[in-house]
Amino acid sequence: MACLKRDPDTTLLGEVEMLVLLMFTVFAVRGLIIAAAGIFALTAFGVTLRQREMGVRLTLGATPPDLVRLVIREALVPVAVGVAVGVAGAVWAVDLLQELRSIAPMRAIPERSRSWLSCCS
Repeated sequence: MACLKRDPDTTLLGEVEMLVLLMFTVFAVRGLIIAAAGIFALTAFGVTLRQREMGVRLTLGATPPDLVRLVIREALVPVAVGVAVGVAGAVWAVDLLQELRSIAPMRAIPERSRSWLSCCS
């Protein structure tokens, strides 16, 4: 990781902070995988419950792409709400942690992430 090397002029993340960051990253990825599996399971269960309805829709003239759009639209609503709440919560948590640790804003964040984060604030 070229951007996280120690520089004598600036204070970057220490070894303990790097370990904590790695642990948070691992748990976050695991959480995303579990959430994706849960959304898939709920969508599959919903489709199973609505097989008769979808058969009637096909009989009345709906095309298979119409049914796919219906299922995807119903699955994307909770995903969109979750992403909005998650991003808002993450921004709030970062602000809170910066206040608690008295870290200058954007100081401990790698350069390549700063441009993305600056568009969110």
